[in-house]
Amino acid sequence: MASKRPRPDSAGLFLSRKSASDIAKGDIDAPGSYVVGRIFSKNPAKNQYTVDIRRDSSAKAAYLDVVIEDKLQKRFELLVGDHLQILLKGAQLLPHSGPAFHLPALLRFREGITILLVSRAGLQGEKEKLLHVWPGSNTNKAKKRRHALDAGTPDTNWFSTPPPGDTSLDAVESAPSSQATILASDNSSLPPSDPSSSFPPPSPTHPGHPQATNNAESSTAGAALPTRRQPTPRVKNRSAATYAYRTTPSHEELAPIDLVSPPESPTATGSATHSILGEVPPDVCRTASALPSRNSFEPHNGDGLGCPQPGKQRSVRRKKRDEKRFVALSSATAKSPTPTEIVPAAQAVVKTEEVHKDLCRSNDSRTEEDTPPELVTNAQSGSKDAKELSGDDPDLSMRAGLIVNGWSYTALSQVRDRAKMSVIGVVSSVGKEPTRTTTGDWCICFSLLDPSVLDSFGGVLYTDGVGMKLNCFMRLEKWLPNPKRGDVIGQWQDKFTGTCYSNTMQWAIYDPAAEKVLQPDPELSNIRSHNPPVWNVVPLEIEYCAQLVKWWAAVQRTRAERQGTAVQIGGGPITAVERKTVSRQHLLIRDADPGREPRGYFNCTVEVLHGHANHVSDIHSIYVTDYTSKSGTFAEHSSEWCPVSLADRVLRIEMWRGEAVALAQQMKPGEYWSLDNVRMKVSNGGYIEGSFSEAAKARKLSIADVDTNHHLQALLQRKKAWEENDANPHVFPHKLLNEVELQSIFDCTVEVIHAEYNATGTSLLYITDYTERSDLATPPTALWSRELQGRIVTLELQGPQSKMADKVDIGAFFNVKHMRLIERVMGVGRVVGRIGGPDRLIHKLNANNPNEELEQLFRRRKRWEEEKAAVTKRTESFTTIARILKNSNPANKFQVRARVVGTFPLQLKDCVVRCCKGCSERVPESMDVCMTCTAPEGESLGWESMFHLFLRLQDERGNAQITVSVDQNSSLLKGLSPDDVVGGSGGTAVVRERLADYIGNLEAVQAANSLGRTLAASVPVREFTIESWQVEDDVIAYGLA
Repeated sequence: MASKRPRPDSAGLFLSRKSASDIAKGDIDAPGSYVVGRIFSKNPAKNQYTVDIRRDSSAKAAYLDVVIEDKLQKRFELLVGDHLQILLKGAQLLPHSGPAFHLPALLRFREGITILLVSRAGLQGEKEKLLHVWPGSNTNKAKKRRHALDAGTPDTNWFSTPPPGDTSLDAVESAPSSQATILASDNSSLPPSDPSSSFPPPSPTHPGHPQATNNAESSTAGAALPTRRQPTPRVKNRSAATYAYRTTPSHEELAPIDLVSPPESPTATGSATHSILGEVPPDVCRTASALPSRNSFEPHNGDGLGCPQPGKQRSVRRKKRDEKRFVALSSATAKSPTPTEIVPAAQAVVKTEEVHKDLCRSNDSRTEEDTPPELVTNAQSGSKDAKELSGDDPDLSMRAGLIVNGWSYTALSQVRDRAKMSVIGVVSSVGKEPTRTTTGDWCICFSLLDPSVLDSFGGVLYTDGVGMKLNCFMRLEKWLPNPKRGDVIGQWQDKFTGTCYSNTMQWAIYDPAAEKVLQPDPELSNIRSHNPPVWNVVPLEIEYCAQLVKWWAAVQRTRAERQGTAVQIGGGPITAVERKTVSRQHLLIRDADPGREPRGYFNCTVEVLHGHANHVSDIHSIYVTDYTSKSGTFAEHSSEWCPVSLADRVLRIEMWRGEAVALAQQMKPGEYWSLDNVRMKVSNGGYIEGSFSEAAKARKLSIADVDTNHHLQALLQRKKAWEENDANPHVFPHKLLNEVELQSIFDCTVEVIHAEYNATGTSLLYITDYTERSDLATPPTALWSRELQGRIVTLELQGPQSKMADKVDIGAFFNVKHMRLIERVMGVGRVVGRIGGPDRLIHKLNANNPNEELEQLFRRRKRWEEEKAAVTKRTESFTTIARILKNSNPANKFQVRARVVGTFPLQLKDCVVRCCKGCSERVPESMDVCMTCTAPEGESLGWESMFHLFLRLQDERGNAQITVSVDQNSSLLKGLSPDDVVGGSGGTAVVRERLADYIGNLEAVQAANSLGRTLAASVPVREFTIESWQVEDDVIAYGLA
């Protein structure tokens, strides 16, 4: 009976804890590296988790996004709040742009993952649980396979298909460092070698090897591709950098290849080269994480031909094994007939010698005669045309995909939705001239093809204009790619879902006629220094483009042969007429794009989810869905009407013009509508959204229409499927009360200070998490609220939630779910909390067994108690603003504790003005003299710069307010003159920096108010020293000392 594979012990796995800064630097490769954190939120639709990995709970949040492949994710369940240790073994570190406090990197686990579940709230049995998921790992099979290779058994074939599951990361790590490990995929689609049909190979002169006989059973011959000469291949030692290619369908998401061919024999004769595919035994089939960086392509010495030496001499056993492989390769070469020679166009040939020199990893030194054979990739798996025609034209057997320095260029067939990818393809068609969008960007549209998608578009008999559609946006027209049909274009580092945005796209075009690479204007790098569009194209990328040119030329040759020549009676060939106009189509939201003809217009059938009026009176926004996912739309909705799992399926549509606005105001959530002539566009924020203005082209649908409207029927089927697969539609983030934006939904951990139960209406709970914000509604004046001003939130319990006010214990701790903060009176800034609905949303917590959020609340309460005790000791030395205003002594100095509630001017950039030296009146910026007074004989007395800045202070415990002036004599601006602010660079920034600790976000609040928006103020209480002096009879002025 076979024993079970023992599970690893967590004690020896987690060795080196990594911080947020380590992740940002890419330091994850050390053995035993791991991160520790709690799951902050999760997105089941993407298998994405947001983990808070900060070491100290009082520090700034550091959120790390982790994506776990579905084949791993379905083996376990992780919940929000889980305390984890995640081993970084096998993790891919990818660039990522997310919201505030998110790291600029994303971890992706594809092959396997190891997680230690440290604790889970409420489930004691889930503590210290090790989740070790590495599908298909079987070290015993790997060891047997390596042992067979070392022993040189004739049954062991370098090209044979390893058992499924033997290519896991576990098998790799178990291999000794001195021996290469095979990670080849299944190549069972290759025909088996037939010993009876093989010819004996010529006897090559190989240094260090005797004459060998043919052993056809030791190798499976690959397909030979035609070139000009047919050398005898030479097998180097296993430290040489040779790679195996897949020739069967791949189940992986990415299928890039390494364009590296085996070294040829120095004894070969002839003037042409012959490329052998799949006949040289692979050393290492490298993964993206094992590939060298872009800098590693630099030669290690002056000539670039040096190769690192292995640590010790090869063993006798290894030499014998190499002899057997050499004989097998010679046999495979002899069996491959030489087909008719096909000479590619001269302008498309790219020399590849330099690429191979840089990638050389061998014991033997290479001379000038050791020119590597021409490089050609394998046939794309599953391509009918490639399989049927590769014997007629070998260039059709190219395989799509490339890895360069660890960066993958994805085959077009493997492009995934909502993913950031790089691609290279042949331009099959180009749209109209570049057009300008409503946002001011320039847009161009074209289509791409590569060997992986040709069959899906009809093979070599494809229809003109087909291919993977791509819309590119740039701020200037000259920065757009301008390809011609047949050019090879590379889109690097951008979201490939049909749209490339102007702030992220990078591109290059390989022109086969000019034999060079065209890239954007280098001037763009100065504008976009954070993500320049130009990169150093390496020879391996150019070589791949050249092979695509050969493949495309072969497609055109085969296409012409299959189509034949059509002759019109009466003379002249039949020419296809290009259609200039495209009719508007009914599309799913996922298929509509701003650059899709005609000009982004389409018809759709949708369900209305939400609607609201915009700040601009003649625009009303509605939020709709057809339950298809669309990349590029705004997906960070956190409202009751939008569950997290639906966020990426929501499209915002702006309804404008009078009739359309009136129609939008009548649309209700849950209704189904047919909208014709919607236009896709890109918003000012860079998101894809819709625009609609013709009310006559909107029609409300009902369930009764399902029998006659197949679009509505399909929508309802997609909705049903989404509802069945939506396991947890209402998961919202846990936040502190002072972090929450108005109207957003969140969970929080609080202490109940007071309760008011109303049996016939809305009950109230007064809660706190000991954080402070200044826009809260004032609680009742009572002993329980006296010391907690600005820290108590009034929570309204509506509907069935009202009964909870009669059940909670005062002073107990609770987790409140699905809570919102709203303004009870709009514009007044009286913010209250609110929950409702039949679900249980208030859960009592055990103070003796606290979770992480409750422990943090305890720490905040302790700090508040310590601050309160310290303030009590200092109270005697401070006065209040109310007493200052009653003080009759004109010259005095006071100390107060207060907060800033307003500034004048509203924007700090206007805090310095010009005043006349004679009358102190302000001199306008447009004038150089004071118009109020002049010096004798008409000469101006001139002007000088002066601070014109005032702060409005309010008592810490009260409503009394006072206005004080601030100038260069005050402690806040001491050492800073008005001329420094006006004349120096960044003067206003210095003033803002000096006041930042006193005014908080008040400047942003005032700017929002001027635009009619509401923003919660966050201003701390500070200690101020105020001076007073008399300026006129009974008029006293105040300023900061």
